[in-house]
Amino acid sequence: LNCYKFRYHRHSWHCYRQRRRHIQLRPYGQFESLNDGDTATDSFTYTITDGTDTSTATVTVTIDGVTDNIAPVAVDDALITDEDTAVPVIYVLGNDTDADGDPLAVTGFDTTGTVGTVTDNGDGTFSYDPNGQFEALNTGDVATDSFTYTITDGTETDTATVTVTINGVDEPLNLVGTNQKDTLIGGGGNDTISGGNAPDELYGGAGDDIIGGNGNGTNGPDLLNGGTGNDTLTGGNGPDVFVFASGDGTDTITDFQTPDVIGLAGGLSFSDLSFSGSDIIVTSTSEVLATLTGVDATTLTASDFTTV
Repeated sequence: LNCYKFRYHRHSWHCYRQRRRHIQLRPYGQFESLNDGDTATDSFTYTITDGTDTSTATVTVTIDGVTDNIAPVAVDDALITDEDTAVPVIYVLGNDTDADGDPLAVTGFDTTGTVGTVTDNGDGTFSYDPNGQFEALNTGDVATDSFTYTITDGTETDTATVTVTINGVDEPLNLVGTNQKDTLIGGGGNDTISGGNAPDELYGGAGDDIIGGNGNGTNGPDLLNGGTGNDTLTGGNGPDVFVFASGDGTDTITDFQTPDVIGLAGGLSFSDLSFSGSDIIVTSTSEVLATLTGVDATTLTASDFTTV
């Protein structure tokens, strides 16, 4: 018997390797919509001959659906850190997905254009270090950095971006005056400011500052203004002026003594104040303006204050 032709309901086919008497049929992507558990049928006819007569039969093919692998989805990540603070663990896979439920793994990362230092921890996490590259930022300043990473489900891949927001932080200052009249002004950090042996003006600015220098004080009639924050003020020798304003925080004077005076700024006057223990209080708001170490504040009089 010889197969001399067959007919598929969509296409006409020629006999494939007639001497071997078999036919090859390929779906050619016609059943891609089938999922696992789905089936479909297809068929074709073939005709045989013995050299004189012919006969025709039908071949029915059952096609089982197979769900194709769906590529994973890598989702962008974002984090925030300070300019001098490294992030040891960034778990980037936590929000990435795979519709097939395949396990995901990190296959690589790209730091082209990245300013900080990125390290692959080898367990699906990264670490990020600003590495001193953002020290020019001040408090309130921000910068961004980024890198990309690639994941795989074993077959397909996808790539996402990790964006790092870096917050500026004012570094603590250590300011030391001379034997001349100095004006020293702190920054936004927790500064240490120390005058010298002359009438100095010392301003703390923002932060919790130590003004006067490690509790030793300075010589000369100095003006000490802690600014915002909870500051520690030490006048040292000489008739010093300690300046306070409402809303600037609670400062501590370690060595208030005669002939030191307290300068009231921002519209405050002696009549706005009340006293309890070592505390000077703004009566209307109950705000503790200052604490005088070793001093009974209730003994203070208007002569201990001045307007600045």
